[in-house]
Amino acid sequence: MSTTTFYNVWRTKSAADRAKLIEEMRKEAPALASKPGFEALLVSECAEDGRVLVEGRWASKAAFDAAVANNADAQASRSGLEAYGHAEPGLFVEAFRVGPTPVATRYPDSDAFWARFQRKTVQANGLRLSVVTGGKGDPVLLVPGFLETWGVWSRVMPLLADRYHVIAPDLRGFGDSEGIGRKGYDKKTLAEDMGALADALGLERFHVVGHDFGGQVAYRLAAARRRQVATLTVIEALLPGISVPSRGDEGRWWFLPFHMAPEVPEMLTQGREREYVAALWKTFVEPHSEATADDQAEVERAFSRPGALAAGFELYRTIPADLADFKQTYMEKLGIPVLALGGEHCFERRVLETFQQVATRVEGGVVQGATHYTPLERSRATAEPILSFLAAS
Repeated sequence: MSTTTFYNVWRTKSAADRAKLIEEMRKEAPALASKPGFEALLVSECAEDGRVLVEGRWASKAAFDAAVANNADAQASRSGLEAYGHAEPGLFVEAFRVGPTPVATRYPDSDAFWARFQRKTVQANGLRLSVVTGGKGDPVLLVPGFLETWGVWSRVMPLLADRYHVIAPDLRGFGDSEGIGRKGYDKKTLAEDMGALADALGLERFHVVGHDFGGQVAYRLAAARRRQVATLTVIEALLPGISVPSRGDEGRWWFLPFHMAPEVPEMLTQGREREYVAALWKTFVEPHSEATADDQAEVERAFSRPGALAAGFELYRTIPADLADFKQTYMEKLGIPVLALGGEHCFERRVLETFQQVATRVEGGVVQGATHYTPLERSRATAEPILSFLAAS
């Protein structure tokens, strides 16, 4: 399947109309970028005659047709744009190009990996979710968190797949999964996404593993589906409203209130998403670990797409709503086996101390030599306790 580039030309009557048209296109870009098959969008303006050139790059014409040409919401949005200009008839398709051709990168770039795993799209909770699956055995659902795609599990998956059927989705609006702008990032809704995915895949009973905010989503899923979720594993995840003893490193978490502030993070990171992602990566990835430049590039690619980082901030802004919701689940402790792991240089034993307060059968410890992205930093040290835990459960 080859990348397809489409061009559309709009004409406006005044500089004010042109500016408004571009602003409206900017607002609608995140919804477009969340569609399956989207790769890039470039909007250019001509000050001399008021034209606006829109260049959209899609994985295929079929992906473009599904997201734009044959999509009622997209066509309604296009009609709204006509208040500020009109599109010239016809849609241009690239005929030839001189110089390097943009190509979609493959992550991980490993024939051995893709010989064992496959990517597919699953309709769940009204969204098309991108999922990578492989292996045979009891199903294990792997849930990613903030600044993560399914790829945070890419090093752990081959280790688990010898014994289990692993299922690694992208959360709504991240990676290649469809989203609805900034809606649905409270952990209850994300857990409903994951539950709907399990139903769509026909999973009657399964294990769930979550990292970062994915750990909160996994907990909320286990609390909602107590008979369906067999075990819960949480890695580098805490819970709202559950206190653990202070370690004196509170200043390290400056980004928590920053990400929760309305609009300010977007204002300061717009156009510099890659730089911001790179800064956080440097903070929370052990420099002398398995994590590679390709891992970082995949995260930067995913979260420099229009609207992706802004949607990620919503994971933080929904914390007050999560607290109110989770208080209800805390009233009945989980009775299933729970494994709680923390990175040596990040949450360490705080993960175990947190989940001991909300579940009755909890074990866990610390992944040595890891900071926050333990599945990428220390894959075997992350996978081995999970395998032992699942085998004993």
